[in-house]
Amino acid sequence: MEAAAAAAPPAPPPAPQLAPPGKFDFTDANEWPRWMKRFERYRIASGLDKQSEEFQVNAFMYAAGDDAEDILNVLPLTDAEKKSYKRVTEAFNAHCVSKRNIIFERACFNRRSQEPGESVESFITAVHTLAEHCEFGVLREELIRDRIVVGIRDARLSESLQLDAALTLEKAITRVKQSAAVKKQQPVIRGTEQATGQVEVIYKKTSRGQKEKNDTQSSGCGRCGHSKKHLWKDCPARDAECRKCHKKGHFAKTCRSGSVVHDITQVQMESNENEDFAFLGEMCSKEPSEWIELLRLNGDETIFKLDTGAEVTAIPSSMHSIKKHGTLQSPPKVLYGPGRHKLDVKGCFKGKLTIKERATEQLVYAVGDLSKPLLGLPAIEALKLISRLHTVEGKKEDVKTQYPTVKQKADPVCAKLISYCKTEWPEKHALPPDLGPYWPERESLTVAGELLLRGQRIVVPHCMRQEILHDLHSGHQGIVKCRARARQSVWWPGLSVHISQMVENCSTCSQHKAEHREPLLTTPVQDRPWQRVGTDLFFWEKKTYLLIVDYFSRYLEVAHLYVASSETVVAALKDVFGRHGVPETVMSDNGPQYSGAPFKAFATEYGFTHITSSPRYPQANGEAERAVATVKGLWKGGGEKAKALLSYRATPLESGYSPAQLLMGRQIRSTIPQLPTSLRPRWPNVNSYRKSEKQAKKKQQQRYNLRHRARPLHLLQPGQNVWLPRENKKGTVIQHATTPRSYIIHTDEGQVRRNRTHMRAIQHPQPCQTTPDTPDKDSEPGNTDTLTPVIRETIRHTITDGTNTPYVTFSGRASRPPVRLDL
Repeated sequence: MEAAAAAAPPAPPPAPQLAPPGKFDFTDANEWPRWMKRFERYRIASGLDKQSEEFQVNAFMYAAGDDAEDILNVLPLTDAEKKSYKRVTEAFNAHCVSKRNIIFERACFNRRSQEPGESVESFITAVHTLAEHCEFGVLREELIRDRIVVGIRDARLSESLQLDAALTLEKAITRVKQSAAVKKQQPVIRGTEQATGQVEVIYKKTSRGQKEKNDTQSSGCGRCGHSKKHLWKDCPARDAECRKCHKKGHFAKTCRSGSVVHDITQVQMESNENEDFAFLGEMCSKEPSEWIELLRLNGDETIFKLDTGAEVTAIPSSMHSIKKHGTLQSPPKVLYGPGRHKLDVKGCFKGKLTIKERATEQLVYAVGDLSKPLLGLPAIEALKLISRLHTVEGKKEDVKTQYPTVKQKADPVCAKLISYCKTEWPEKHALPPDLGPYWPERESLTVAGELLLRGQRIVVPHCMRQEILHDLHSGHQGIVKCRARARQSVWWPGLSVHISQMVENCSTCSQHKAEHREPLLTTPVQDRPWQRVGTDLFFWEKKTYLLIVDYFSRYLEVAHLYVASSETVVAALKDVFGRHGVPETVMSDNGPQYSGAPFKAFATEYGFTHITSSPRYPQANGEAERAVATVKGLWKGGGEKAKALLSYRATPLESGYSPAQLLMGRQIRSTIPQLPTSLRPRWPNVNSYRKSEKQAKKKQQQRYNLRHRARPLHLLQPGQNVWLPRENKKGTVIQHATTPRSYIIHTDEGQVRRNRTHMRAIQHPQPCQTTPDTPDKDSEPGNTDTLTPVIRETIRHTITDGTNTPYVTFSGRASRPPVRLDL
């Protein structure tokens, strides 16, 4: 017994307590199938199906109602069958559900269309319900689809669905629902929802010759509007004056005078002259943004719209609560909306409005036809939500306090010019020398209120020009911007030249301006192999290597260094020089391995000239840097390093000769099969090779200069102050270094050597020569006599340069000849 009890399955969880469906009304037998479905769901959900048959019958009879007992008694069932739930329900189904008329059911289905205002979801559900009793068979889904497509009210959507040959029921339902959803979203997206307070006027066009008549006119008096007709002498409107057209003989409600906009609803205004009234109207706008604030009304958070056009504060009557706001009282004022429309005011109460630490007590009106709470102007001002600006007054200042009229009179030149403008200009030869530059502009000079002008620009006296120049350059803008700014307000002779001098002498601009690139300096073609070599250190796979390249043949030698020191570099170079000989010149960077005492002693012992590039300027040692990139490209494949170098040395260059041929006069043997005759010594034509190399370098230089718009920087003189951008400090030029474009600079930390590209010249601040001795050249091409020393020096270097570098005009623009002329 204990084992049997242990093996018994666990008891099911208790069924939920659910209420059965309501009693069935047997007078409407067509609803029996729906009620029966609900009972079956209740039977399963409540666990009734797990009970005995008799218990289920009793529950069924109880749920069906009192009329079910009478029906059960007349059903042809035995006592045993009355205890069977299946037999009882079958009998009730046969009693309530008569034989359906298929023709009638299908007619109802085919006549079903979407009603006005009916949603598409409701219409689709109704179509499915009607199809249940039509016995369509396999055509059920297609016929439902056709009914939905034909029955929807959207004609355009219906035509679109009819054109879809592959339309299915699921696809049709999806498209219909999507179309309805999009139409509901359009008012929100396009902002076409009607704002509160707006009134739509519907104009109905009548047919020609046909007039609309009021019902009162058709059946009663057409002058007073009375329902019963009477004689004219008895009409009360006989001596009355119409308030609409101001004519006698009829009332306003029967007036036939035409108007542009007809009244939709005529509201009879009954006002008393002694009655106090106020305006309450929402200021409508098409803008989507509203002025709203969250306030506390008697402790209850409420969102109010700020309406400065409303004279009182009001809330919708539906928001009024006796518990929170108290009982409504009779309003002391009559509220009118737009068009003097009397509002439905339910009453008013005293409300405490609070926002942050500010509070005020206002009389709040409860309005029946109000859509949202409105905060009136008195409450807005009391809570200081909006500041009122009563007037905007322009301050009239004397023109003498804004413009330098007084200083113009104090300046002898401006005083004479004012006198000439008021009287008459003398001949040019009779003018004083200091007024000569003003002669070309005499027609443009005028006097307005004792103020000397050139067009719309003020003529600045000599004593104020330095101050004006500093103001024009206050934002450290360039020459073009400062000139454009000056053209709007001020003028004096030579203003453009003075602005150029001021910008070029600005130390701040000199420190931050970006220098252009200088023309490319190519290394000269050597006369013979191994005459000049370049060397550099590089790292590959965490190892240090020394590279030596011949400037003539571009032959490479690479040596592995266990320690990157001067001693190891000297030892590796001695080994290479022992094979190929000692060159005349060795070019390297300024690394510590080359600047130490061991390397200097090595250069003296072997008798070669050692030249170093400018620090932090690897372009000066470009041949070695390019060779390092070549070696790294050869080793990227991961093969044998020596074999990769062998293939490079045996491969012909652009000249047609390999590095081995140019260095040793013979082709070296590699892993590629070759004829023995090709390995015999054969020297290339050196003169022809040097000529082709010179042409290639010249083209390379021209392409570089054109691509980068390169032009030479002006030379720096000893004692000139410079700015070092990379070190962010100032320095002074001591002398030129031995290499091109390289200078020795003195700084606070000592002497350094830098390339010209790494320096910005700082001009000494000098007062601009503002004497009016030259005319303004804003719109005329100037000559180099009026240019600053910096630009003159640039032009001199450009003209004397033997290369085809761009010609630099006086304004700094690079003028380049067309490529088609480079013959």
